[in-house]
Amino acid sequence: EARRNLVCEALAACERVRVIKPEGSCFMMIDVRPSGLTSQEFSSRLLDEAGVSLLPGEGFGSNGSGFVRLSLTASDEELSEASRRIARFAGTLNLPARSITALRRAPDTFQDHVKDASSPCIRRDLRSR
Repeated sequence: EARRNLVCEALAACERVRVIKPEGSCFMMIDVRPSGLTSQEFSSRLLDEAGVSLLPGEGFGSNGSGFVRLSLTASDEELSEASRRIARFAGTLNLPARSITALRRAPDTFQDHVKDASSPCIRRDLRSR
């Protein structure tokens, strides 16, 4: 919980990402849709430009699109540094106007995102079942 809070606090002011607090996991999903990048683009550029490795959410199914996964198993010092680098990297990105609206309407948890039937990708997934 302390590591989760450390990352949440470090990224709280960052407009280009939104942290999704896990309810009991050693992983944290970060919503990168406000950045204007796909999760693959975000994670690839973050690794190249800031040396931080995150997993694109698409690897966890279509509902993971627009999210990246951060492991909370690193030390407090490593998580603090990674969070600082994520915020610095995200701060270099141009923020499209549409992203501000998306940020305001973003779900509070990743599970809420998955359950949100108003999302076109979710509606498509639900219809195929």
